[in-house]
Amino acid sequence: MSFHTRSVSMAHGLSGKTVCAMVGLPARGKSYIAQKLCRYLNWLGIPTQVFNVGNYRRKMCGSSKTAEFFDPKNEEAEEGRLRAAVEALNEMVDWLRTSDGQVAIYDATNTSLTRRQMIRQNCEELGLHVQIIILDYI
Repeated sequence: MSFHTRSVSMAHGLSGKTVCAMVGLPARGKSYIAQKLCRYLNWLGIPTQVFNVGNYRRKMCGSSKTAEFFDPKNEEAEEGRLRAAVEALNEMVDWLRTSDGQVAIYDATNTSLTRRQMIRQNCEELGLHVQIIILDYI
């Protein structure tokens, strides 16, 4: 297990808003770590919430999908997966903008550079000081 972080400055606590983007292959423990981190930060008094893209995908596309649904060549399924990722990202940004929340954990595979750029771009549109931490779970 290794973690790689970017844009981290926690010497004097968290300043402003922070987004933790989980990165890693499926079934490697990203959601487990995200939930544990959320619980711990909330216990410390830092308002934190997890935005799990898988939950959005199951709600929007159904829960019983075959491996074919996750095939990168399946354009229809790719559109559905992207819609779920964008919906989770939009709700995360809204939560950061309108609540007293400090840390948002974006829980998805996020293995492609395009997906990480999408996260960064949407966070920049906040107009607030947002630190982005990439937790690469190998």
